[in-house]
Amino acid sequence: MPTRGDLALAFGLAVLGVVGLVSEPVVAGTPITREWDALGVALALAMTLPLALRRRWPLPVAAVSLAATLAATSLSYGTGLAQIGLLVAIASAAYSTNRTVTVRLGQVICGLFVVTLVFALPGDAGVSLGSVAGAVASVVLALLSGDLLREARQVERQAAVSAERARIAREVHDVVGHALAGITLQARAGIRRFDRDPARAAAALEQIDTLASSALSETRQAVGIIRGDEERAALAPQPTLEHLDALVEAVRAPEVRIEMERRGVDGDVPAAVQRTAYRIVQESLSNVVRHARPATAVVRVVRRANELTVEVRDDGAATPATASRGHGLTGMRERIEQCGGTLEVGPLAGGGWGVLAQLPLPGAPVGTA
Repeated sequence: MPTRGDLALAFGLAVLGVVGLVSEPVVAGTPITREWDALGVALALAMTLPLALRRRWPLPVAAVSLAATLAATSLSYGTGLAQIGLLVAIASAAYSTNRTVTVRLGQVICGLFVVTLVFALPGDAGVSLGSVAGAVASVVLALLSGDLLREARQVERQAAVSAERARIAREVHDVVGHALAGITLQARAGIRRFDRDPARAAAALEQIDTLASSALSETRQAVGIIRGDEERAALAPQPTLEHLDALVEAVRAPEVRIEMERRGVDGDVPAAVQRTAYRIVQESLSNVVRHARPATAVVRVVRRANELTVEVRDDGAATPATASRGHGLTGMRERIEQCGGTLEVGPLAGGGWGVLAQLPLPGAPVGTA
């Protein structure tokens, strides 16, 4: 079905074209030597009304508009504003196809215009070189406009695809990295407890099963987006601040003691901010497990009037070389920047490592974060 915008464009150009052409006087000594009649009005409508279907059938619409324009010109009708319909039609055809089709379309249209203006009109019609050049230039500019718009659209799409791939890569990195860190930690704890404390060893194995199942589920969601199953992936539960307890419990062990504090987060925090905060804690604790154990980590998630503060500090012995955090830090920073927030990371004065993120909430003045 035609869009409302295309219907309005086609109808508006049709009205302007017919009104302008009917009122256009015949000027002696020019190619316009025929007064407008029913046939002329029909040709003007054929030049403009097909634009309503330009998105669905761009090439047929361009062909109909071109045929009507050439017919009107060869019959010595003036084209007036109705010729804008042809320019829009061929620009739309260039936009909807590709560079090869655009070039060939330009060659065909320009050739037909030259033949019509030079050979189809009566010998005394007064066709000048300027008229031919003007018609060709108009066609070329319309095709060039459509071609440039198509290229710009493709660049935007490629940028969007690259951004989506980067987002999915961050998701997979965070999910798999955290799961593997937790599985490794729990497996080591289970091995040590296997003989002297079978119950706690079994609990560690259960925790490993939970971590693996959760990671597999979230990874499948990310892969589903890549495969085009965005709707089902979007309907899947997304991590929120309510899931922080389970996240912390998954990596809590004798080698990694975790204290968590949450204040003021029971209110209405946007889902995107909650998801970002969750991923910050997830990546930070994964780094503690990988680089800093044995350690005690403190997680603070505090909501103030205009921002949500997420802080993760540990007292481990990770050195700057081992705590550089690699792709995890890059992904964390990208997430926070998408929310308009700020991130501070680095070694602490008394030892250990700190992560401090400030995420603005709706209604926050610009720059508060």
